[in-house]
Amino acid sequence: TVASVVAGKQEPERVFDREIHVDEFEWAPDSNRIVFEHWPRPEPDYWLQSDISEVELESRNVRRLAAYQLSQRSPRYSPDGRWVAFVRSSDPQNWAGEGRLVMLELASGESKTMPVTQDEFGRGSNLLGFSGDSKQLLFSETRGTRNVLMVMTLEGKQDVLRHPAAGTLSSYGR
Repeated sequence: TVASVVAGKQEPERVFDREIHVDEFEWAPDSNRIVFEHWPRPEPDYWLQSDISEVELESRNVRRLAAYQLSQRSPRYSPDGRWVAFVRSSDPQNWAGEGRLVMLELASGESKTMPVTQDEFGRGSNLLGFSGDSKQLLFSETRGTRNVLMVMTLEGKQDVLRHPAAGTLSSYGR
């Protein structure tokens, strides 16, 4: 079950009722939709079957955005509402958590798999979201013994934004 607090109401409101486990979710920039990662069950082995769906809040219509043989996780809307970025697992899937960043254009449904990152988007990597102008993806990944803040353009060019000389970013880059 996904619930939301609708503007002007204090009590949570059920958005839809399905027998799934919702892991990560994010509100659309227009506040009319929620994108979410879901598993068939809440047990650890089921993350390998995670998919991404979106619910339109007024109608309560749910549509699958990414449902493949591989797992999909960490959905993030672009600030302009044009894209949803997410992480698709490696093929074959494994517990190391390796994956690739994928961009999904909401209007057309077309997806674009982004270039491999240095650590192949492994366990230390986290998709943080988009830049304010929706033209770059922000993520953290492990470099040596440190987590660094990275940026990737929509064309796939990658660059380091912050590489701490001492200390580190948390594993979630926050």
